[in-house]
Amino acid sequence: KPGPAYRASLDFTLRWTALGEAVNYSQPKLKYKLAFRQAKCQLSYTARIPSRGLVITSDPIDTSDSVFAMMGTGRNGVYY
Repeated sequence: KPGPAYRASLDFTLRWTALGEAVNYSQPKLKYKLAFRQAKCQLSYTARIPSRGLVITSDPIDTSDSVFAMMGTGRNGVYY
């Protein structure tokens, strides 16, 4: 049997920072193109369950670091 349900909220900030030069990758036979840059991605959050008096907060965003991140654009198929 499921336990009780509580109204909750989650606020988060996700910060992306591009690093280095753009890299382009293409496979015309597969109709696939990608342009991306290495990146750094950081996250902070606060979760709240007011009826339980519960607040969970992450460390500040400036202390967050990513192992690997990339950002860019990709096209394939009919959009190639």
